[in-house]
Amino acid sequence: MRALLLLLLLCAGAAACGGDPPSCPQRVFPSSEPLPPGADGFALAVGREDEGHAHVATPWQDGDRVGLVTGGQGGWMIRPAVDITTPARLDELEGRYACVGVRMTAAVAGGAPVVIVSVAAERQAATPSTYHVTPLFGLLGFDRTRLDGVSTPLRFDVLTDGGDGGTAVTVVPDATLPP
Repeated sequence: MRALLLLLLLCAGAAACGGDPPSCPQRVFPSSEPLPPGADGFALAVGREDEGHAHVATPWQDGDRVGLVTGGQGGWMIRPAVDITTPARLDELEGRYACVGVRMTAAVAGGAPVVIVSVAAERQAATPSTYHVTPLFGLLGFDRTRLDGVSTPLRFDVLTDGGDGGTAVTVVPDATLPP
């Protein structure tokens, strides 16, 4: 069922990412249950990335309209960026990347697809422990009429070396908006 697939990919190339991040081993979530918000000092911001590809400039709030775009294989998707703040600096690769596990669940018509990916999140230069995940491609489905303008609950869960947590937001994908 292609409409139930959810595919998360990192940005398409070095120009969008500012260089290729290192590879990360796959993280294993302890269960399919949502993670609690996280301990003191742990926070997630999900939303639209700034033009410099450095942080979430516009966090999504419940009811926000977000860009619904066509993917390279013809599916329809959203592009959430994620900022992860942890109580302390994480173990880093190449002096600025930390490996994190991201699970995005989208409750769409016909099911709730879930995909887990491990990504290299880049530490924001001005912070000791806030890491940025460039926009992910979240394939919601292949039938735009079932997605465009339809309120869509999203769940983001993150595993890190310095703590775990999750957040939920309900957005409205809108094909008239940029990604």
